[in-house]
Amino acid sequence: LRPRLAAQRASLGDDPAAAASAWQALLRQAPDDAEAAIQLARAQGAAGELESAIAGLQALSARDGNDPRVWYELGKFSILQG
Repeated sequence: LRPRLAAQRASLGDDPAAAASAWQALLRQAPDDAEAAIQLARAQGAAGELESAIAGLQALSARDGNDPRVWYELGKFSILQG
């Protein structure tokens, strides 16, 4: 629980790169954690890593095509990317 709380705290801060690192660490431990994958994509998008965020969301949509959070974030980052 402590790593998840640390990742959430980093997401609330002004350092999206640190948040992305924290979420990536959680995903290495639990690769099927959809919430961590979405939070990672959000952190990557906030850091300007739109291609990485989109790639991660596309992979997540292939696993769970019914999660509206995935489609919302995928649409948002696709628009921001142009």
